[in-house]
Amino acid sequence: MATSRLSYHDRWVAVVVFLVFLQFDIEPSRPNYVLLLAPVVLAIAAVGPLLRYPIRSDSRVLLIAGVVIALPWALINPGHSLVRLGIVVMGGSAGLLAFSVWSRAADPAGVLRRVIWLNIAGLLLQWVGFVLSGSVLDLHRTFLPFSRVSETDAIHGFGLHRFNGFQLEPGTYSVMVGLLLLLSLALERRTDRVHVVGVFSLIATRSGGGIAFAAIVVAVALALSLRRATTRRLFAVFFTCLSACALALASGLLAYVQGRIAAANSGADGSVRLKGNTLNFWWESSAERKLFGSGLFINDCAECAFINANGVAFMLVFYLGLLGFLVSVALLIRGLLTLPTGFALAVALLTSRLTLYQPTLWFVLMALTGGGIIAARRNLSSTSDLSG
Repeated sequence: MATSRLSYHDRWVAVVVFLVFLQFDIEPSRPNYVLLLAPVVLAIAAVGPLLRYPIRSDSRVLLIAGVVIALPWALINPGHSLVRLGIVVMGGSAGLLAFSVWSRAADPAGVLRRVIWLNIAGLLLQWVGFVLSGSVLDLHRTFLPFSRVSETDAIHGFGLHRFNGFQLEPGTYSVMVGLLLLLSLALERRTDRVHVVGVFSLIATRSGGGIAFAAIVVAVALALSLRRATTRRLFAVFFTCLSACALALASGLLAYVQGRIAAANSGADGSVRLKGNTLNFWWESSAERKLFGSGLFINDCAECAFINANGVAFMLVFYLGLLGFLVSVALLIRGLLTLPTGFALAVALLTSRLTLYQPTLWFVLMALTGGGIIAARRNLSSTSDLSG
């Protein structure tokens, strides 16, 4: 399926979705980026109707989102747990608003493809700069100079040049683009060249998350191809798998992963060590602690810096105990109802390094649980019928 030309208001929708699947940092803490992102998403979603190019969103959704997004700004003490809850509500509102706007777009599939291609273009630009100059340009810091973390170590760490495009770091690119590819497959239920190029871009980040997401996307594409099995489609999927494996070997990615594992065993890799500390803390905690959790936003582990580093499912179990476990299981069961795309999307979401304040989490959660993919798919079908 060729990439169609988006209408004017769908281009605005693509900007909204791109921002929701983008993470940056603002002082004094990482969650504060939502304080800037959420109002910007609201403003862009609202500007279409003002210009008489209506984005198909309910005005009541915009009004409610505006009120909710404005609330945290009225809170004074940034260290108070109520502010943390406000930031979560703020990020969730931005994600749900973006989903509402996207699901009502004239061409929701085209919007996802445009956002994926834009991320790939950033990665390609970075790669071309590396070929010409021998160094990796930090596009994230170039286009978002107010983002406080350049992630230089993440890009040049362990003696291997890695690529992140416009995203905060290579791992962030893998999560965001991987989820976008799975959303696109869930909507269109067929493979396109954007999915093939997207898989190679995930491997090109030279991150462990990239190769994991690439494997999930390829598995889903293979399952969809088997449903409409033709020699051409099967050969295309097989060739993609073979090329992806060759690229992983040739790029030194597997050696990089082995180096990370060895560094973790020796204690030299701080990131992996922190993940291990968090898992060990939870495993050695009391039965009561496992059952009820620590409470939302309460980190009772002195050596656990990032609870979400082990995935959304672990974060829910860490904070909410049995309730978080039941929520995770419910998402997997919901995903099983729409095999293979829904289950793959549920697994990817639950294992992704996302937090409750990120709009990305709520966007994907709504797509998975709210029937939004089904509604968007119907909209896509009706649009195809009209164009045909």
